[in-house]
Amino acid sequence: MEALPGKVAGVIFDMDDTLFDSEKAWHEAAAALWREAGGVFRGHDDRGGTVEDVANDYLDEFGFEGAREDRMAEVCARIEASIRERLRTDLEPMPGADALTSRLARVMPIAIGSNSPQAIVEQCVHAVGWQDRFKAALGVNEGMNPKPAPDLYVEAARRLGVDPRDCVIFEDSPTGARAAVAAGAFVVTIGEAARGIGSAAVDTLEHDLITSWTPEKLT
Repeated sequence: MEALPGKVAGVIFDMDDTLFDSEKAWHEAAAALWREAGGVFRGHDDRGGTVEDVANDYLDEFGFEGAREDRMAEVCARIEASIRERLRTDLEPMPGADALTSRLARVMPIAIGSNSPQAIVEQCVHAVGWQDRFKAALGVNEGMNPKPAPDLYVEAARRLGVDPRDCVIFEDSPTGARAAVAAGAFVVTIGEAARGIGSAAVDTLEHDLITSWTPEKLT
């Protein structure tokens, strides 16, 4: 396993199931939507996708009347509202996330780059009082290409004032890990789903490779 860099310009985190145990809220929101239509949600093919990805699956399965664009907007709004409602009462940091982000924020700029909508990113960060830790907390905004495109991570690095090639990025999904690799960063994958895509892999943020990592700010 490759050691993490000793000097980095910044660190960027994915959010869902990297910093927060929030992926289950996505699954529960989709499952509820499918039940209302008389179906069974069997999971989205691409973990780490967007609200639009889930809405497209829904429309493909159940059909729609009128313009697809209008129906997409309605379904996306329902999914996002359902996710946000669940996160209001069920949101916990992933093991090791609090300690790692707190420690890193004291020595270098850190950011979030997530395929979640911006409103969900802000809700999660504020819910646990971490808003002052992150110099940037980005979700997918209109006009921005989501992961696996590198745009989110390139923009997060830009807002940190650094080159993404001088950053470490933490990811748990294949979609996100590919985006991070495309951005040129040193990529640490968490869990089994994206193992083998990045430069290093750990089971959790409590792994010794992470807890013993004491990077210096690259100047």
